[in-house]
Amino acid sequence: MGGIALTDGPVGVFVNPATLQRIERNNAMIGYSMLRNDLAALPDVRWDTNQDGRVDGTDDPLAISSDYGRSDGMQIAIGRNIGPRIGVAFNAFMPADRLIDISAFEPAIPTWFMYEDRQRRFEMGIGFGWEQLPGVNLGGTVQMLSRARFRATGTLSASVRGAEEGDTEATDLVSDVTLDFHEMTLDIEPAISPMIGLFWDVGELVEPLDGLQLGATWRGPVGNPVEVELDLQVNAELEGIGDFEPMSFAALAPISLGIFDHALPAQWGFGVAWDQADVFRVYGDARLTRWDQIPVNVAELGTTELLVPLLSDDAIQVQDGNTYDLTLAATWSTRMGGELLLPTWEMGEDIGTVRPILRAGWSYEPTPLESFGPDVAFLDSDRMAFTGGLGVEHGTPFNLIEGPVTWDAFGQYHVLASGEIPVSYSDEFTPGRPIGTNSVPVGGRLWAAGLQWRMQY
Repeated sequence: MGGIALTDGPVGVFVNPATLQRIERNNAMIGYSMLRNDLAALPDVRWDTNQDGRVDGTDDPLAISSDYGRSDGMQIAIGRNIGPRIGVAFNAFMPADRLIDISAFEPAIPTWFMYEDRQRRFEMGIGFGWEQLPGVNLGGTVQMLSRARFRATGTLSASVRGAEEGDTEATDLVSDVTLDFHEMTLDIEPAISPMIGLFWDVGELVEPLDGLQLGATWRGPVGNPVEVELDLQVNAELEGIGDFEPMSFAALAPISLGIFDHALPAQWGFGVAWDQADVFRVYGDARLTRWDQIPVNVAELGTTELLVPLLSDDAIQVQDGNTYDLTLAATWSTRMGGELLLPTWEMGEDIGTVRPILRAGWSYEPTPLESFGPDVAFLDSDRMAFTGGLGVEHGTPFNLIEGPVTWDAFGQYHVLASGEIPVSYSDEFTPGRPIGTNSVPVGGRLWAAGLQWRMQY
């Protein structure tokens, strides 16, 4: 279960850490999940595909794929109680294909900016829950991610001479081209983000409301910032060109890039649940997500300048080619779900008991995309998800451990609202412009499925 006012075991680390206090015995959990996408096909766009420095009718259209690949991963969690009033847990999700997926997209090309790589991210958290008053719990989680800094210093050198008899290509005039990297470092450092939770089991204080549970959470901004610094020096030697004396010159190009990959903004969550005497449980959540504060994973050029001492002592400012205008809004999303615990079956002294559990859920996530400026195309649409699951809780064969063992399987079907997003480009041959249309189709489906095994001991 994943409701803010109703979690089960170590999953509370990422949902509501205040519920961890309700862990009654040691827990160990392992699971595997998969996600596939089938997003609306994107139109071909204008691009300098023949790499001649111009975008015109001689360039073949650039085909853009909306298939962002699979997003599978494994989840491992453990939890336990420390006395009657404290529970602690560890939870981690590791992508199957890559541990860290650092990428940035070109804003001029139509892109599902919420789906391209956001689904593949490593997450790890340690949380605790503490009972302050009877039925009133507080909790916190420290979510650990990473931040990266890449630095490279190098020199590109080349010799250029004048044309001589027999020279037929421009490459005959260039020789001794070398690229020498003097220093290259990649630092991956830990980064943390806090989460605070509140949980109230109302029935412990107000007996007629036994079963009613309330929850609230706040999560700070989460992300993987990547800072890139390149210090490139270009040396050139010229000789045999007309009546000019041999000469050499250097150009200095320090480049600073910023990428905020896998960013999630601050979020407030509120939940209500009803737990009816170990027979059925239902919950409903509302979440306010500050998408209006999210940094989009587009490579952003810092203050960069080009220095050519031979020409001038003044620096030439380098402009960012990825500038864009984008307006995102904070959104309220909703989700609800429940589970029905069927009667227990006795399977014999050596096997123990078996109890099936049926689960179902629904959620709605509105798009935060409000508008964007010319010469860019950010794609997104409202999303609705339907979830179904089957669990089996059984005793351990031959009484190997004290607590029960649970197997859970689930499937999800996500529907993205269909429609057209209008785009505006400067002219017919602006890089990234869709060919033959002034809008880009959106919509599609996502499928998710998973299996989880949990042991209490």
